[in-house]
Amino acid sequence: LIAPEGVAPGEIQALQRSLGISLPSEYALFLSRWRNLTIWGGYAVWDPAGSGTTHYLTTLEGRQLLAVGDVWHDSDGDPLLLDVGSDPAPAFVWCQEDRRLRPLARSFSLALLKLAAFVISTGRLPPPADSRTRLFQLRRTPWWRPFLGKPR
Repeated sequence: LIAPEGVAPGEIQALQRSLGISLPSEYALFLSRWRNLTIWGGYAVWDPAGSGTTHYLTTLEGRQLLAVGDVWHDSDGDPLLLDVGSDPAPAFVWCQEDRRLRPLARSFSLALLKLAAFVISTGRLPPPADSRTRLFQLRRTPWWRPFLGKPR
């Protein structure tokens, strides 16, 4: 699900002021066009004005990272993080179960593509929100493994 409208420029500026940083360019462009994204129940890019979600900065393994969403693959609520020290900003996921920062993609747009491709590659429709059985079936293959086939 994608929101039909983007974030107003004033909202992006307010978010940047509250965080004390400039947003990575791809992420700011995404927000200006679509506001938020839910690829599937546990794969989401947060709405800056959404309830229950808060963008925050953290430092892990020497990188300043901005939390912009959730990746509920290995455990509940692993944050989707962007390295704000680079542009394009590489995307990471903080895996809470093994307390490790895992690289996801070289940029925000590639991270979205990789997460969407993972969900599509399962060959299943997304489960209903209350179906815990299907949820765990989709989580069996770690997202950081190649899942689109071997290169030729």
